[in-house]
Parts: sequence; C-alpha cells; structure tokens
Amino acid sequence: MPAASTKAVTKKTAAVKPRSVNRNALVVDDDDEEDAPKPKVSKGAKDVIGDERVWIILEESKEIPPTGQFIGLNGRSWMIRPGVPVHVPKAIIGVLNDAEKHVPVMDADGQKIIEYRPAMRLPYRLLTDAEAARLTERQKSRV
Repeated sequence: MPAASTKAVTKKTAAVKPRSVNRNALVVDDDDEEDAPKPKVSKGAKDVIGDERVWIILEESKEIPPTGQFIGLNGRSWMIRPGVPVHVPKAIIGVLNDAEKHVPVMDADGQKIIEYRPAMRLPYRLLTDAEAARLTERQKSRV
C-alpha cells in the first residue's frame, strides 16, 4: 500500500511543468519561451520615465543614512542623499508623501503616551530651478 501512494505522488510531480519567472514577473513555461508574450511596460512605468521632473532636497534626518535613501517606483530606483538637490520625476513626491512613521503624543504631564500621530518619515523641500542651481553651485564649490 505505501508503494502505491508513493507512485501517485511521483506521477503527479512529474506531470507538472517547470516554470520560470522573468524579471517583469510574467510566468512563462520553459518549453514555450520562444512563443512567450513580450513583457509590456506598464502605464505607470512609462509615466515615471517620461514624467515631468522637479527639484527636491531631502532634509537631514536620523532615519536617512549618510549614503542616501533608496527610493523605488515602477522598477526604477534612485539613491537620494540628504541635503543634496536632485532632479526627480514628479511621481517620487507621492512616494515621499506616503512614507509615514507614527510618533507618540504625550499627555499634558509628559508621563504617558495617549496616542500616536502620523508624521513624514522622509521630510523634503520642493525647490525652484533657481534655488536648485544655487545650492548645486554651492556644493560644487565645497569640493
């Protein structure tokens, strides 16, 4: 009896085709790779690539390492250092706005936490082109 159940499991496993996942997360059978659909760039990724760009500067924070903060969106990535003006797609503003942390709110005596409120985890400033040029020049002169 145990031999029959082992055979059934072996037959089922042998019938399953091996699968692979490409980097765009489309599942394709290994046998049909030449007939596999081409990965499509999502509408969101096209928006990020051709999106209007803005100048921002991340504020100094204990939560941001000195080497910079990694930010990813639709398969694209940026390493943004605090205090350095960067020209990024406008969609990055949404990512920064969505990055929240919760900080405690203390009672009047400062003895007890009564609740937690949301706060920005990655505070930033939007810069005009003139401000960005001035700050960039200042940093170049320091080097």
